Amino acid sequence: MYIKRYLEEQILKASNQFSVVMLTGARQTGKSTMLMRIKEKERAYVSLRDRRNRMPAENDPTLFFQTFGDCLLIDEFQEVPSLLDEMLVIIEKRSFPGSNTGACSG
Repeated sequence: MYIKRYLEEQILKASNQFSVVMLTGARQTGKSTMLMRIKEKERAYVSLRDRRNRMPAENDPTLFFQTFGDCLLIDEFQEVPSLLDEMLVIIEKRSFPGSNTGACSG
């Protein structure tokens, strides 16, 4: 049985205002479950706990985002902190006129 959380609305609002939203908290409290429940259709889910996803993220963050897109829910992102640098590059490209990077439409 899923318990609706107050944070659902807050996270959706934040994701409409900001390029990146980070959700942290204690283990096993339902963060991933909640995000999967409220995620938009065009947003892919990638877990970096899975070695098949983590290795490409570690080896080539640019290729990781080219493969999965930049409209993502990245679970366990702390496993590959270098992804944060690549996220910044993507966000900076979006902020310049004429950029064809695009933003998540959610």
